[in-house]
Amino acid sequence: MRRLSPVHCSLFVLGSSFVGLSSGCATSQTAVGEDRTASAVEAAFVRAEESSGFHAKQGFFVQGLGVAATLEKDDFDGNGGGTFANGTEGTIAPELDTGTGWGIAIGWRGVSNSFQYTYTTTEHESESVLTNGDDTFNTYSLDFKHHFNVDGRFQPFALVGVTVPRLIVEGGTFDAGFTTQLGDAKYQGLGVNLGAGAALYLTEGIALVGEGFYRWAYFNEVTGVNDDGNVRGDLDASGFGLRAGVSFTF
Repeated sequence: MRRLSPVHCSLFVLGSSFVGLSSGCATSQTAVGEDRTASAVEAAFVRAEESSGFHAKQGFFVQGLGVAATLEKDDFDGNGGGTFANGTEGTIAPELDTGTGWGIAIGWRGVSNSFQYTYTTTEHESESVLTNGDDTFNTYSLDFKHHFNVDGRFQPFALVGVTVPRLIVEGGTFDAGFTTQLGDAKYQGLGVNLGAGAALYLTEGIALVGEGFYRWAYFNEVTGVNDDGNVRGDLDASGFGLRAGVSFTF
């Protein structure tokens, strides 16, 4: 067996140390590279999450609402009759104060658009030459909304829709001579809503909602105690509406 000289031994030890050092450096560089890659990936996800912003939940929603409504005094001025159901009964168009009440809405919310069906009922103090009372005004509306700032928690929107107004005048039906009070008069018609509002999202699915609109509408049908028919010349059912409450999206 050949023995290594001292010089050869020194070179062998030095080479082994260099190989070990090189291996350690390579391992260290690999670990550092992996850490940097992981950090870059994590940073990318964090930045993506931060830049995504807020998004309102999409899907079916329900709203509980407080409501205020008016009816214009062009026709509902309390100055007597003039509307008849087939000529055998007279009905009164009283002057109505602003009314308050409640409502409920159900609908569907997309990214920036939503549709909703809303029922409201308000009570109005009324006055006419023949009767005073508390009258009930109901609306059945189908509205379309377009939302702005959909990446924020505060989202304004524009509103347009169709509505069916219905007014029940307490004790508003008389005989044709307006001498004997018979019962309630029930008016019904058709109209259009146009307005705006805003939703403030507390969470992705819960929001405070408020909206105001003008209702262009008319009454063209009336029902008395025994008869029903068309309103003579139609009655103006236009007015302002306010709705505010809480919305829950599921």
